[in-house]
Amino acid sequence: MGEKRVLFEFRDVPDMHTLKAYKKQGGYKGLKMALQKSPEDLIEYIKASGLRGRGGAGFPTGLKWSFVPKNPGKPKYLCVNADESEPGTCKDRELITYLPHQLVEGIVICCYAVGIERAFIYIRGEMFEAAQILEEAVKEAYDAGFLGQNILKSGFNLDLLVHRGAGAYICGEESAL
Repeated sequence: MGEKRVLFEFRDVPDMHTLKAYKKQGGYKGLKMALQKSPEDLIEYIKASGLRGRGGAGFPTGLKWSFVPKNPGKPKYLCVNADESEPGTCKDRELITYLPHQLVEGIVICCYAVGIERAFIYIRGEMFEAAQILEEAVKEAYDAGFLGQNILKSGFNLDLLVHRGAGAYICGEESAL
């Protein structure tokens, strides 16, 4: 039996970092489906899927999303840590370099589910190529209506900012960003 690739199923598709190639492989169909559900139903769907985080604990994603307070009127933010400062870590760079739209799509789905309208990706300052690819993917997503105001005519708004770090991070300290 061969290896089953899930996250990197399309990693070797030429130009997969572009919106055109990503959409050709079914990219953003998950977002379209997600926006047809209520946020509560989407969280239950994610719980039932068994999706887990990419951190060492593999924490259940739907459960994590259900912990976000439902405080209407109070701002909430999503911070995606793509700093990779732990020694030997290179999982974020691979995802960002080869599948940046997959990351963007996941961010939009998460933010819709938990009621967030502003998100940030903190990327290691030394990851020049990956940062450029990610910034271009975010621009393409805005231009195509996957980010910004009234995403896919759903009434949902999300602004996403890529922030390049200065090269310092305290390993394992979640509040250091």
